[in-house]
Amino acid sequence: MSKQRTLVLIKPDGMPRIKDIRSMLVEKANIIDGITSNDIKKIRDLYKEHEGQFFYGYIMEHFRNKFYRAYLIEEKEGYEYKNGIFQDIIDLVGNTDTAKASPGTIRAMSDDTLDTAIKEKRGVRNIIHRSATPKDAEREIKIFFD
Repeated sequence: MSKQRTLVLIKPDGMPRIKDIRSMLVEKANIIDGITSNDIKKIRDLYKEHEGQFFYGYIMEHFRNKFYRAYLIEEKEGYEYKNGIFQDIIDLVGNTDTAKASPGTIRAMSDDTLDTAIKEKRGVRNIIHRSATPKDAEREIKIFFD
């Protein structure tokens, strides 16, 4: 049986904390591959479902000419997941609204909030992107690793 894989992307605002984030990830998953890039086309492909949303332009601007790090991760043999790798990674990453992210989650490291982002008509700076489902992971992994 093959191990489930998913994608995690450290956004430009998360790059200063990359060592902390990576150490949190390797507790729960094996990092199979990683790339550091500033290729905006890959980001457009990743977020194409959000095109037309008020924050889409901000996302593109946030990534333009800045580096990010994409990780291909898979289930860690012997690790006892509470709810499977996808849900456990979602739990580790935390709430999209960083003000609601539980302490100890990756997004709790951010000092931005969704309320502030909405008032400023931009996307929230929440450090990290993660695949939401196995189907999303399949599509997103192809963007960065095929």
